[in-house]
Formats: sequence, C-alpha cells, structure tokens
Amino acid sequence: SSDVRNILFPVDYSEKTVEGLELLNSIFYNPIIKGIHFFELPKGYYKTGKSEEEFIEILKNNANKEAESIASKLKDIQNLSFENICSEGLDEFDNIIDYAKSNNYNIIAIGSRGRTNAASLLLGSFAEKFIRHNREIPTFIFKTKRENMDFLKAFLNF
Repeated sequence: SSDVRNILFPVDYSEKTVEGLELLNSIFYNPIIKGIHFFELPKGYYKTGKSEEEFIEILKNNANKEAESIASKLKDIQNLSFENICSEGLDEFDNIIDYAKSNNYNIIAIGSRGRTNAASLLLGSFAEKFIRHNREIPTFIFKTKRENMDFLKAFLNF
C-alpha cells in the first residue's frame, strides 16, 4: 500500500544487498529506503596505534565507499540512502529496532537465505531470530531467487 514507504533495510553491502534493494523498489510504491549498516570495532584495533575514534572513522569511511558503490548500481531508486553506525557491541536486533523506532520507519525489510523448514531447525537464521525478537515494527522478509539451502546441505554445514 502507498502508506508503507519508509523502509529500513539492514545491509552488509554484499550482492544480496543490491538484489534486496532492487526487489524492495519493485514491490513498494515510491519507497524511501534507508540501508543501515552496523559495524563493530574489532578487538585489538589499538595495536594499529589509532585511537578508538580514529579507527571508527576509518571503518565508517570504508563502509561509506561500499555504500557509494552500491548506490551507483541502483540509480533508478529515487529515495535511497545509507547510514553506517558503530554498534559499540550492543545487540544487533536491538540496534535495528531502536533505530527504526527513533527514526519513524514503518517497516523493516530483512533478506533471508531461504532455508527449508528442516534446515532451519539446525541452523536458524537471522531473519527467523529477528522476527522472534521484534514485536514492535512490521517486518517484511524476502528471499532472492536460487536461495534455498536444503536439509542435507544444512546438516553437512552444521
């Protein structure tokens, strides 16, 4: 519907990010999409001789370059922006939900690897865990084509 426009989409800047953004743009009418990327300060960063603030700035600049690369592939998406935030070790689910609430997003879009039911018993997925955690903001879960991990493959990877 036309009132579902303000979409928060957690991203990792992989090819799945591009596919997900294209899908969201094709499904929703004139969406306003924010790609949100939370990153962590790696343990041992201090060994580089950089302060915490300097290292966060380096990581943020690197993520901004990845965001620009993705955006350049998606020129047909009118209202697309990205934000890169240091998660400071906080729970990823809470970070996403808190960001969505404080910035008035009315839907959170999550890409799923599309494991079969039997496979998800062994592995669980970010999307499955997210919907169990999120009780406040509607969540749109999607999977891209050719994204099914069957039970045997999941078992072998377990």
